[in-house]
Amino acid sequence: GNLADERVLIDFSVQGGRNPGYVGDGMTSDLDGNLYVACWCGSRVLKIDVKAARIVKEIWLPVPQITSVAFGGPQLDELFVTTAATNLYSSSKIEGLKHQQPPGSGALFRVTGLGVKGRGSPKFILKD
Repeated sequence: GNLADERVLIDFSVQGGRNPGYVGDGMTSDLDGNLYVACWCGSRVLKIDVKAARIVKEIWLPVPQITSVAFGGPQLDELFVTTAATNLYSSSKIEGLKHQQPPGSGALFRVTGLGVKGRGSPKFILKD
């Protein structure tokens, strides 16, 4: 398909009148149309109300490098969050992260109790 009606939902270069120091990485959506964005160098996942173009929830994690998100579980009501074990940038705003990452970096986190269901992924069958 073709992209149409493009618009900026959230400007990651300025949040609240300042640069937040993180960038959006992987993302997914729930059945209500909200967007969940992993924040590289941000220790959080943002839930964005697409219709209102605003952040409605921040899901904080104990590690800085959040890489991607996906809904899973039997009811698609659990948010799985991947993280990086190392800081891939040689010059980081968070200088101490270049050499040492906090415990849990590189782990897969499961977030429950969000009260939403995610969209299922397209099915793929590989035939010999």
